[in-house]
Amino acid sequence: MADNKELLEQILKNQKRILESIEYQKEKIKNIEERLNKIEYIRTKSDEFTPSLIRVLNELIKSEKPLDAKEISKRINLSRNLTSGYLNKLFKMGYVFKEPNLSGIGSRYLFKVNISAIPEDIKKIITKYKDEKNV
Repeated sequence: MADNKELLEQILKNQKRILESIEYQKEKIKNIEERLNKIEYIRTKSDEFTPSLIRVLNELIKSEKPLDAKEISKRINLSRNLTSGYLNKLFKMGYVFKEPNLSGIGSRYLFKVNISAIPEDIKKIITKYKDEKNV
């Protein structure tokens, strides 16, 4: 009887370990999927990088502090809705950070550039844009 009880306890321990391992693997898979999604966006062709998207990103690069969509839209003379869409696209690409606006005043989110995530070819496009526009 004691042998059966010990065997059952061992089986339960093994099941618990297996379940923990499965949960760990699920989390790893989720992280890998998130990273792959970012890589897919990073591989965006430069022709999909529209002038307005460049303007939004350039404005964040110029800014020393996080900005909201409304402020950026004023600075680049683009509607707030379009600016917000571009900011969300840049966030999904991993080129900007999106953080909650803790002041409680204005927009819900603030954005700042993640310069280290921007590929060299995109940086060249931005530099070319700056040279052409003298900004």
